[in-house]
Amino acid sequence: MVKEAIDMLEVDCLKERRILPTSYMYTVVISACSKVGYTKKAFELFRSMRDRGLRPKDATFTALFNACSLSPFDNVGLAKAQNLRQYLFEKQIIPNQMTYHAMMKAFAMKGDMATAFQIVDEMLEAGMQPNEQTYCHLLLACLKEKRAGFIYAIQVWRKMVANHVKPSLQAYNILLGIVRLCGVSDASKLLVSSNMERSHAKNGPDKLLAVKLISPAAASSRQGRNEGNGDEFPYEGIRNDTNQPQVQQDRICSVEWQDVPQQTSLVINKQKETLPSVLEADSKDWKNVIGLAKIKDKQDRLMLLGDMEGFLCHMKKNHVPPNDRTFVKLLELIPSTAEREAALMQLLEESNVKPTVELLNWIIKKRCFRRDFDGAVDVLDLFHRHGLHVSITTFGVLACGCDYERQGLQLLQDIDKAGMSPNIEVMSTLIRRAAYRKNFYYLLELCKKNGRPGYKAQRCLHQGHRGGHTANAKKHRKNGERRACSECVQAAKIASSISCLHVSLRKVVNQNRDAASRASLGRVQTHRG
Repeated sequence: MVKEAIDMLEVDCLKERRILPTSYMYTVVISACSKVGYTKKAFELFRSMRDRGLRPKDATFTALFNACSLSPFDNVGLAKAQNLRQYLFEKQIIPNQMTYHAMMKAFAMKGDMATAFQIVDEMLEAGMQPNEQTYCHLLLACLKEKRAGFIYAIQVWRKMVANHVKPSLQAYNILLGIVRLCGVSDASKLLVSSNMERSHAKNGPDKLLAVKLISPAAASSRQGRNEGNGDEFPYEGIRNDTNQPQVQQDRICSVEWQDVPQQTSLVINKQKETLPSVLEADSKDWKNVIGLAKIKDKQDRLMLLGDMEGFLCHMKKNHVPPNDRTFVKLLELIPSTAEREAALMQLLEESNVKPTVELLNWIIKKRCFRRDFDGAVDVLDLFHRHGLHVSITTFGVLACGCDYERQGLQLLQDIDKAGMSPNIEVMSTLIRRAAYRKNFYYLLELCKKNGRPGYKAQRCLHQGHRGGHTANAKKHRKNGERRACSECVQAAKIASSISCLHVSLRKVVNQNRDAASRASLGRVQTHRG
């Protein structure tokens, strides 16, 4: 559809019918290119639009920033977004709030968290108040900061609550993604309540420690760019203007924290049903906390939000009902035990949320990884209980736990009964498990059931041994495709399974050879004795 739209504009309209396109026509085609990640083509159309003397609208800039955020190459998308932002400043164009949000999303998706926070200050200077969508984009920017994104996200959340903005379901789901992926640089800042922040004017600045939302590395890099390019960040002069004290006090980018030394222990009143949450810094439950231990993994970060039960209670307090994606993200964070999975299913039922195929597949996968294959098979009863149909992905995660021949062959029979055929992911997983167990009779049986792969997959596989697969990948990138073709992906998985089989065979051959050598050496020594 996108190619037909581009041809209609550039060939049918301009070359054949000699019709001058309007600004609206260009905006529609640019928006279509942005939805599929055609960033370069979108900016080519924008350049053609300016050359014909057409004035771009706010929707045009919004579509261009969306094209930057969906670009498959981060450096290209970030460079285009920076140039477009510079163009808006040079032409003295003040975007609307929707364009500002698209601009924030572009810099957030491409990892420039400092610029994303700076854009919020520009919105405040333009007289626009941040709303729920603004804070969602800020949380998305924190998601890209792997080292200390959790700290920044909590600061953004507390600022959102202080500005009386109700969090949405999207904000909660993004926060769970931050818990899973981002670390904590200095856990002592999490103990500070919002009341202490508001007491900055009474206590004076000498008792408080100012912490910027941007990391020191990002700040130094931004300072270097400002010194070298001058007006690359044009609003920096307005940021330091002393004639606007109210704007300076309402900055999103600077939050005051009390200088609290980091503790090395965690003591909580065991009589409490739920853990205290850092999302509610002024909660009375924090009186039971003496200190924070070293935060090691995602389970510890989830406990800072009150664990699974406390997080859902916080959503209920704000009248935000969870959905199936919320429970999928929680399942990724909780420990892989049967008790926690049962507690999650209980909370799922209490929240009146129907389990989805994705959620049940995740439960099967976690049980297979902890070698509980019988428990993974029991999850299939939940499919029938809730009226869900198994997919080929369900059999794929079940294949991860098939360590023995009877389990794998039974799985293939169940796939046939369901009216499906095993795909390359299922067969590759079964072959890997069989090669790990060194059951070569089972491997031969799987090879018979696997059948002959397609011609394109074989061709890609043979080319991969001579570097042809790399050439194919370059061809896909040159064509602007975000992913390689399915044949190349299947060929890579077949090659991985075959290499695993070769390694296992080589190990067995070497073991037999060593055993034969030791036996021969023993006979020689016996003969000499």
